[in-house]
Amino acid sequence: MDGGQPSVTVRAALPGEEAWALALAIRVAGDQVPPARDAAPALLAINVERLFAFCRAREHRLLIAEEAGSAVGFLLLLVNFPHEVTGLPEGYVAYVAVEPEQRRRGAARALMAAAEAEARRCGMSQMGLVVTAGNVAATQLYDALNYTTERTVRCKDL
Repeated sequence: MDGGQPSVTVRAALPGEEAWALALAIRVAGDQVPPARDAAPALLAINVERLFAFCRAREHRLLIAEEAGSAVGFLLLLVNFPHEVTGLPEGYVAYVAVEPEQRRRGAARALMAAAEAEARRCGMSQMGLVVTAGNVAATQLYDALNYTTERTVRCKDL
């Protein structure tokens, strides 16, 4: 990165790093809660654990972003995941998280570039993801990376 800051590198996770990624995902899970929803931290933790188990049972890659030799974020990529409408296989970003104090320094962008490269290497021609409406930074990143809105999920209180 500019300004003499260390650059972010991305690599495949090493044995044992899934536990670190899961712990980070649980710590920042509240960032994924849409503005119209309320969720207890314990329930969020259970659902993050379920997501990791779901991914573990499928073809996936866990990518780790490092800065100055320390892990600062991760991306959990599903490979050959069927698109929800067409059923055609695609790469799918199941979860991406960056340590809060390390955000806006290029880690998520580097993770996305590495995930796209890995998906292409695996023969995928499409990449999908879901982003929470209130997550402005993530939405701006995905817009900058040329992701388009394919579908919109709507909800209302009853």
